[in-house]
Amino acid sequence: MAWNFISKLVISGPQWPVNGNGFQGILHFQLDNNGNVSGTVYGDSLSNIIIENNFIQFRRNGNGFHQIWTGAIVDLQFGQGGIDHGVVLMGTFTHDDQGCFGWTTEPLVLAV
Repeated sequence: MAWNFISKLVISGPQWPVNGNGFQGILHFQLDNNGNVSGTVYGDSLSNIIIENNFIQFRRNGNGFHQIWTGAIVDLQFGQGGIDHGVVLMGTFTHDDQGCFGWTTEPLVLAV
């Protein structure tokens, strides 16, 4: 995987409050000692995780369904509201290979 500072930050352990099609939850990635990435969203396991540069994709393995989440790691530089620098994850997902639904995380503030 091609990791830059931002993609390393994503997998370094923060819990990302996420809104997927209006449903609030937590998105979380972990990196083990062997460099393998795992994670969960809404408590369901993730597989086929790809995090390269500012691209992110994973499969949510739900109870009787699956979703493919694709998106971007967006480096924010606000300069307003007391936030100088942050990161947000956002994109779309399909549910059982159908539809196109939006998702976004709350910004992770890097500097104030």
